[in-house]
Amino acid sequence: MTARTAVLVALGGITTGVGEVPDPREARIERLKAQNAELKDRVTDRDATIGELTEFKKLALCRRAAQHDEIMRLRGPQSSPEPAPPSEARRWRGRCRHRMVATSRGSPWRPG
Repeated sequence: MTARTAVLVALGGITTGVGEVPDPREARIERLKAQNAELKDRVTDRDATIGELTEFKKLALCRRAAQHDEIMRLRGPQSSPEPAPPSEARRWRGRCRHRMVATSRGSPWRPG
């Protein structure tokens, strides 16, 4: 292998036949075209990914804002129409000497 052939192989020139050596500039042009196409595909893929992530970010921010509004609504003043009537369990208030004492209506538990 001559020094010129070694340089052509190193630059990307490939022998195509007996004694024929393509122009190294053409080989470099083809290699750069392939590299350019690959880079364009990568940019297209990244643009698509960025678009998807931007949409996800918008959705996440909207959800977070809605959750914040719901939390603030729940923390706000409560408006109920009327208090519920007391149940049987609510009639008993506290203990008196370890016995339950009814607040109204006679009961066998009332100390006597």
